[in-house]
Amino acid sequence: MNADALDWMPDDEAVTHVETAVKCYRGRAIGLLEQAAYELKLKSRTCPNELRWVVEERDGVEIIYADKSERIEFYRKDVFALWPKDATQSTRLKRSSPTSEAVLIAIKNLWGGEIPAGLRAKDRDYQICEELKRIKISVSTRTIQRVVQKMRQEQQIQS
Repeated sequence: MNADALDWMPDDEAVTHVETAVKCYRGRAIGLLEQAAYELKLKSRTCPNELRWVVEERDGVEIIYADKSERIEFYRKDVFALWPKDATQSTRLKRSSPTSEAVLIAIKNLWGGEIPAGLRAKDRDYQICEELKRIKISVSTRTIQRVVQKMRQEQQIQS
């Protein structure tokens, strides 16, 4: 394998990389690659596949022909520049439900988005529940604990 071959990424490998970097479905990843290539943000090339013989039967007659299809390759450095490898580790807090959103809003309303350091967990949960009751939303203390844990994990990642 020559050095030039290492500079190019087969289309299937590029699609898989974009899928994991963007956290999207395969169809979306293919669309992103096509768009980047169309807008000339990403170098691409077509290469002939290895010659293979295909045997088909049509109307009872066996037909043998050479498949001369081509494959698409993308320039590896361009793929990694547009969709960096470290983008697979998103530091964004994932909000899975409206109740989690409500807890985050209550925390923002009560303490500006950061829970005071000396506040006991029981008192914190009580104050958040009271804030949510004020706007007629009922949330379990377990939901509050999960949201707070996710917030702390996000803060650790960022620092």
